[in-house]
Amino acid sequence: MKRGYYFKFAVGSIKKNKQIYFPYILTGIIATAMFYIVYSMSVSDAINNMKGGGTVTSMLGFGVYVMIFLSAILLFFSNNFLMKRRKSEFGLYNVLGMEKRHIFRIILIENIITASVGTIAGILTGIIFNKAVCLLLVRMLKESVSIKLSVSVQSVTTTVLVFLAIYFVVLLNGIRQIGFSNTIDLVRGSQVGEKEPKNKWILALLGAVMLALGYWLSLGIEDPVQAVAVFFVAVMLVIAATYLLFTAGSIMLLKILKKNNKYYYKTNHFISVSGMMYRMKQNATSLASICILSTMVLVTISATTTLYTASSDTVYRMHPSELELTVYSYDGNTYAEEKLKGLLNSIIDKYEERAGEKLYQESDVKDLTYIPVAAGINGNEIDVSENYNNASLFTEISVLCIIEKQEYERFTGKTYELAENEIIVYDDNGELSSDNLVIAGKTYNVKEYMKDLGNEDIDDVLSTYDVSGVRRIVVLVNDQSELRNIYDVICRESGYVPGIQTYYGVDISSEYSEEISDEYKSEFGEFCENDPEFENIQFGSSIDTRSGTLEDYNALYGGLYFVGIFLSIVFMLATILIIYYKQISEGYSDRRRYEIMQKVGLTRQEIKKSIHSQIITVFFLPLITAGIHTAFAVPMINRVLTLFGMANTPLFVASVAGSFILFAVLYIIVYMITSKTYYKIVSTKEQ
Repeated sequence: MKRGYYFKFAVGSIKKNKQIYFPYILTGIIATAMFYIVYSMSVSDAINNMKGGGTVTSMLGFGVYVMIFLSAILLFFSNNFLMKRRKSEFGLYNVLGMEKRHIFRIILIENIITASVGTIAGILTGIIFNKAVCLLLVRMLKESVSIKLSVSVQSVTTTVLVFLAIYFVVLLNGIRQIGFSNTIDLVRGSQVGEKEPKNKWILALLGAVMLALGYWLSLGIEDPVQAVAVFFVAVMLVIAATYLLFTAGSIMLLKILKKNNKYYYKTNHFISVSGMMYRMKQNATSLASICILSTMVLVTISATTTLYTASSDTVYRMHPSELELTVYSYDGNTYAEEKLKGLLNSIIDKYEERAGEKLYQESDVKDLTYIPVAAGINGNEIDVSENYNNASLFTEISVLCIIEKQEYERFTGKTYELAENEIIVYDDNGELSSDNLVIAGKTYNVKEYMKDLGNEDIDDVLSTYDVSGVRRIVVLVNDQSELRNIYDVICRESGYVPGIQTYYGVDISSEYSEEISDEYKSEFGEFCENDPEFENIQFGSSIDTRSGTLEDYNALYGGLYFVGIFLSIVFMLATILIIYYKQISEGYSDRRRYEIMQKVGLTRQEIKKSIHSQIITVFFLPLITAGIHTAFAVPMINRVLTLFGMANTPLFVASVAGSFILFAVLYIIVYMITSKTYYKIVSTKEQ
């Protein structure tokens, strides 16, 4: 046989089977374009040099490996269906005298054509859209960086090598399928049916138990730090349960429907139930994978949307003032706090002179000294031992804030009278009610439990220690000596020195705050060296600006949001392509069955109703299940998000609902396309 015939055979086969080759080539183009964009951005110097760019590029670097895995799965999955459809054709070639080595050459040429088109078109598509995606990222990070449209040779080379390897593995798999099949098996091809699957009650029951346990963990864990500990356990339980229920549970459900005579012996139900039953063994794994991918899309996009949208609210809770000075007195000496507040005020005075106006009012100043320490609550005992201060993330902890009564009165304007060993307590959980509390081994009489802290400003200052959602307890002690006594015991019991902290916040214009902060940092060292008293005390200090933190959060959460959107789009495309190609391939498999049914009297309208019943069941089952998984995951994910400072539950619920609606719309569009194409295939007589 002349070599030119192989090429003609390959091109002719692709044209003849364009309805199944088009999705395969389209999959290759999209996968290649996505990979090129992700990889080129992960090695982009312009992105890496942006604020927060290092975080984004490192996450995109992880996305590169995700894309390789996803692309391989997509192409491998698509090619498997394609080869199954082509087996009859290859078997006919074999019967007519063509040896398998000749068939292998045809397959090789077909793969070269599809791989070349997919890779070249994919890279060109990636190059075209690369700048637009980069500009979207820059806008999300709220940066003003110029992105030039350029072609990265490294990115092109890497993309070609990666997809060359993937297509080579796909080629070997295709050759393996043909090489290990005899002529009869090839001729029968996709017409070979499956035996009726048996019930697997144990697996179905195990899946139901695992799913119930995963849901219970999500609904039952109240503490955010505990939610992190069990989150991945719950996820693995739900994933395993999904595969078990789709494989064993779906077959069991279909058999129950089959035994229901009133339901089963209706034309459309009879055809759809019997059709699904005999191919559910083959479809269950892919349907479960689609369900898990859909859940990942919904969780990823809703969580990152919430974090990005709520970043401003989070920063304002963490930083109640624009310019914030925090001084830590480790030995209890408060000399440093007054001196460093004076340094900051002198710098502010300079800027007021330059501006020729007052930059803030006295009412804009928040000044509070207190002791914050990690603690555990055991009945009426507040434990400050090293078990909590050296605790891991997964230990249930609370934050205890101890304030001298006079300090509280100065800040809030409220007055209290306390006798010796008396305290006033605020518990944001409202669970403490005992007449006495044991703090650091000493018993105190509780004079009053405050319903609130009595002042929004003090609540804002102390809320900086509540961004992770942990429990907060505030205790007012009688005087400075009692505060020092508790502090000394805490240092001894906890095994570390927390420091008596002074928060000094000024709501100054953000136009000057960054410059004032920078000047404070530059003068701090020399200021301390010129005062010999600083050599005799143990202290530390930090200065922050709300606007600067907001920029950092925009960079971090903007990067997370971008990666979340991008990966969600990739997973959505992967899910839709798998389902679409799966339905198209099954249309060819079902065509002969429907031809026979038409010959025995089944009308086209009855066929259409049967097709609609079968497709809508198989097609929407993963979506509905993913929606249920996501709904049960909302409580746990919401608690985990509080560890990132996000405490806006309505926003998260709205993000989940919006994500599901958008995802469902895409599903409906693909369903409409699939049902029409499927009906067209099964209604066309096989040549």
